[in-house]
Amino acid sequence: MLGEKLEPSSPSPAPEKAPAFILWPRREPFEHGLVPIPKLIFSDGIQTLGPLKEKLLQGSPSGRITATELANALQIPPEHARLALETLVSVTPGRSRSRCWRGRA
Repeated sequence: MLGEKLEPSSPSPAPEKAPAFILWPRREPFEHGLVPIPKLIFSDGIQTLGPLKEKLLQGSPSGRITATELANALQIPPEHARLALETLVSVTPGRSRSRCWRGRA
């Protein structure tokens, strides 16, 4: 053992680099700024959103609402409600437009 010559160890292969992840920011179409919804300005979310949820569910047993129903519940113009729904649909992953809401009525 003492007189044995040690063979030089072969260099270990360099560890493979993990693939670099590239993040691309996703720009969503929203050019109108903030939609003014005074009904959603609150200090206690549960107290405000609970009745709103009930009102929306009563108006639509299927769980889907129209822009008009949302406008009535939030007391905002139908155009703002439509914009809010279209924005939600555009950022909801894996949902087709027809499955998310019932159109423009």
